[in-house]
Amino acid sequence: MRLYVARHGIAEQESRTGADADRALTPAGVIKTRQAALGLRAIGCQPEVILSSQLRRAWQTAVIVGEELSPGREAEREKSLEPGGSPDEFIARLAQLQSRSVLAVGHLPGVAEIASLLVCGRMDCHLLFKKAAVCCLSLGDPSAGTAALEWLIQPGELRALGRG
Repeated sequence: MRLYVARHGIAEQESRTGADADRALTPAGVIKTRQAALGLRAIGCQPEVILSSQLRRAWQTAVIVGEELSPGREAEREKSLEPGGSPDEFIARLAQLQSRSVLAVGHLPGVAEIASLLVCGRMDCHLLFKKAAVCCLSLGDPSAGTAALEWLIQPGELRALGRG
């Protein structure tokens, strides 16, 4: 299985409602996220399954990336990708999927903890995930310490790849 782990794009500091869950991508965040998605497309990323936190900024990121990489494929809400979610629960969810490629969109520190746990077997490997950064892991059996980190690309580099 190939797992793409992504952090949401640039979001508002505060939503109109004041609720963290309602924070949306900024206009610049939408543009930069779409440009990063074009970079993912340029390197052949085509997820069969898209999982996302239901918080607005992550959901918007998943929709934008999905439109560029897997048109017509709907994102699925995944509670373990929300702030405070359990990386172990996410790994259990992965084990249920019969898919060759999955895109997971979430928040810090969760996305870094998931990638760290899968690669290192612990959650403190300190992987840098800027907003709209993506890493690619390859794994056979989704369990702690079994994945290989193929790449971790920050958003500026993804946007450059998208420009060709």
